[in-house]
Amino acid sequence: MSAAVSTILPIEADQSKPAADPRDLLLHSIYEPDRDIQGLTARELEIIFQAYKKKDLANVPVRKAPSYSEAEQSALELWRQQVNHHMTMRISRYSMGCVSRQHKTSVSPAPRPINRTEHQVFQIPELLDLILSFAGPQVQIRAQQVSTNWRFSAISVISNPKNMETFRSLAPLPPVEYGQLLDDTTRSLPEPDSQQIEQFGLHVDHMVSWWRKLYRRRYVYFPAKLAQRDDLPNGIAQSLNELDVGQRHGDYHGSIHTVSRTTDLYWLDLSQFQINPYFDLLFSEKGRMLHRLGRWEIGLRSNATSETLVLDDSSSEKLLVQAVGSMHITNPPCRSLGIYCYDNCVFPMHGTHILLRRIRNSNGIRVAELLDALQSCAPQLLTKWVKCAEHLRRNVTETGHWVDSVWLIPGTPRFRIHLDNCDMSDEVSYATAVWTPEMARDAETLIGASLGYQAHITRTAYMSAEPPRATKEGEWLPEELFEPMKTECGRSNINWDA
Repeated sequence: MSAAVSTILPIEADQSKPAADPRDLLLHSIYEPDRDIQGLTARELEIIFQAYKKKDLANVPVRKAPSYSEAEQSALELWRQQVNHHMTMRISRYSMGCVSRQHKTSVSPAPRPINRTEHQVFQIPELLDLILSFAGPQVQIRAQQVSTNWRFSAISVISNPKNMETFRSLAPLPPVEYGQLLDDTTRSLPEPDSQQIEQFGLHVDHMVSWWRKLYRRRYVYFPAKLAQRDDLPNGIAQSLNELDVGQRHGDYHGSIHTVSRTTDLYWLDLSQFQINPYFDLLFSEKGRMLHRLGRWEIGLRSNATSETLVLDDSSSEKLLVQAVGSMHITNPPCRSLGIYCYDNCVFPMHGTHILLRRIRNSNGIRVAELLDALQSCAPQLLTKWVKCAEHLRRNVTETGHWVDSVWLIPGTPRFRIHLDNCDMSDEVSYATAVWTPEMARDAETLIGASLGYQAHITRTAYMSAEPPRATKEGEWLPEELFEPMKTECGRSNINWDA
């Protein structure tokens, strides 16, 4: 414990200051060991100690480790070794250097012979085409892997102008963008039934109650597919309105104190759209696509070259992309999509992701446009992810504790794709060598503009909401490493609700 703490508060000399709680002093010694608090007033000390308690309950990493028992120190050293192994192995799967060397030295194995066992009827092209046309996108994509004949039939069906007409060039619905008003001509998704609305209400009540109790505020976001409805029960609407106002960005929406869902409703996220199934299956078939919190998350391929980070170079995949490239990415078509990636930038209060690129098409974005954008951004995403992942690995394995809530970076390099607006700014600056107050304010303004915070009261939550700690940590570690033992050092144990 620091000298400043050990001499704090001479009670006999100043009866106005209460005796400091030993645990308050412990928290001070691990969170701000260099801060001299001896001359502070009782009220100032109360505020500081309360802040330490909030940090502790939120499992914020400490600046100076407390004393561990021999048993905990041994467990911690073993835990760090095991974590280091898991993290190193995961990061190495995305090391371009290893991949390049591997491709130079490896020899492609001879293809295994395929025993054809299908019925003779499937060898008649006209009948196979007819069957695949009714089978749906997933079967059509898998059919490409069977044989050359099946591949030709599948591509023929996929390319047919009558197939998936809602995603073709003459889309029946006009293109829309973030913040645009919902109207009868652009509503397209099936309506949820009463049971879904009831379950949504229970989820809202649970999450809002949890949000009120948080020691350190985290953003909560509900997909607009349900949240942007004018027929929600009053109780659900009131809870959502309270949450929206409570999470609003003060610089842009500080004057808003109530939100009405009985009049204006908006296009706010990708849950309100029907995604092109062929685009979805390009990634979801390989476990690389996530749909959550109104956004899409698309992971890079592991053990890939710089040219194959997004898609492999197989003939079947190239033919599929060629067949669906001119289709719209969503129904109704969307005018603007933002491609974001994780970055431990200097403004963590703005969430954890930054803009890589924004694509726009007033007639609706096509599959080929988004794939090209992802391919061009993939090397930058990989570089950022490896850098951030290595930084996390060093911090955890050198000074970390299993209590620390540090699992912010995804366990794989992933794009985050959000619904955006064509007018949102692409200009942003996240880092510089020297900061002045004026530069910091300018940077915050640019960041807010690039992330579109001004566009809607829920935009900050949409851009910043994350899944729970267990989900994020589970991308890096097996569950048995989550909490090897209860800590005995005086810190709070893992708070899974923090």
